[in-house]
Amino acid sequence: MNKILIVEDDKFAQQFYKMLLQRKGYETIFSEEPSKIFDILSNNDISLIIMDVNLTNTRIENKEIDGFVLASLIKMKNFDHIPIILVSAFSLNENTLHKFKACKADDYIQKPITDFNLFLEKINELISKKKR
Repeated sequence: MNKILIVEDDKFAQQFYKMLLQRKGYETIFSEEPSKIFDILSNNDISLIIMDVNLTNTRIENKEIDGFVLASLIKMKNFDHIPIILVSAFSLNENTLHKFKACKADDYIQKPITDFNLFLEKINELISKKKR
């Protein structure tokens, strides 16, 4: 079974992901704490990461970070093979597009997620690319 790590601090969004993804046969693991994310990645065979860009009170080494920075840190470690989908309530503009490209995340989707089929297609495509 494919495991998806969800990095999201909103409880409602967590329940949405859990319901949608478990119905499609994915196992979900949730984390809001960056220090635990690297432990989860080290101790589990994670197929994909879905990460909110706006992570409230998320800190590494006493520095507040967002999903762009955390995605970049994940990709710089030994986890660059794990696809990351960033999720945000904001559309990509010139500034955020630059951050998205720099962090090397694999895809970006805007909230609210209204096209569930498209979202699931992106997930399936990224997971199948990882397996090749």
